[in-house]
Amino acid sequence: MRYQFSNAYSRFFLLAMIVTALLSWSCGKAKNESLPPEVSGTVTIALSDHPSLQRAGNAVSLHNTPLDRGLIVACTEEGVWRAFDSWCTHQGCEVSVSAYGGLECPCHISRFTIEGVPATGPAPRPLVEYKTQLNGDSLLVLLDERTVR
Repeated sequence: MRYQFSNAYSRFFLLAMIVTALLSWSCGKAKNESLPPEVSGTVTIALSDHPSLQRAGNAVSLHNTPLDRGLIVACTEEGVWRAFDSWCTHQGCEVSVSAYGGLECPCHISRFTIEGVPATGPAPRPLVEYKTQLNGDSLLVLLDERTVR
């Protein structure tokens, strides 16, 4: 038995295949991954200016830093703070704190846990992390000491 497809169905199928191929190609180009440029210096954060950082599971995005992009600071456990570069490891878009409680890249909807680990989406690895150090009531983010996982 021979099947005949309508012209509309054939055009839709062809268009879907082309779009799929283009999306695969554009995302495939990013498999080389993306790393933010290295920077130096220290960012001092007064924890009293960010009361949400006193509770585990909260994060803030800071933009007034030596980075040319955002810096994400998260309280992952009581008394434990971690700092991440907001540069997405997929294609370098800026990750921000999401309403759902984690971190999210708006370009291709990569989502990261509060620990900077990819949860969904095309991001191939965790966010770049900077060493933090508590100094009295301030949190120091040491940009010279970064971890690429």
